[in-house]
Amino acid sequence: MVMDQLGRAFIPELQLLQQGQVLEFRNSENELHSVRVDRDGSTRIPVFNVATAPFASYEFRFDTPGFYNVACDVHQEMRALILVTATPHATIAGEDGTFGFSNVSPGSWELTMYDVGRRVVRPVEITGAPAEIIIAGD
Repeated sequence: MVMDQLGRAFIPELQLLQQGQVLEFRNSENELHSVRVDRDGSTRIPVFNVATAPFASYEFRFDTPGFYNVACDVHQEMRALILVTATPHATIAGEDGTFGFSNVSPGSWELTMYDVGRRVVRPVEITGAPAEIIIAGD
């Protein structure tokens, strides 16, 4: 997995990882950047802060699930977000709001969704494949 620094932006702006995955922070520009990562929330616990020289990279293994804020100290407009999950069933919805999972066993599950900082949890029952679930807004 790669989060690139290009055009004075982090690409992608939202990165989804599974617990234990390594993320490469790559600088694809001919200028100095930094990568400052902290745990999201009221405490904003620092995780690391490294300089990324032109065309260099830095790798980090994310072992703790949760949200992480990403910023560049050199260019304040550069921001991104990382979500690390403990489940293999995680995805980012498309522009139209649809999403899908494969290889989900039948049974009772809890579906957790995040929308602009809001956490929504819904119980779902999977009875077989394919299963379609419609989540109505609050």
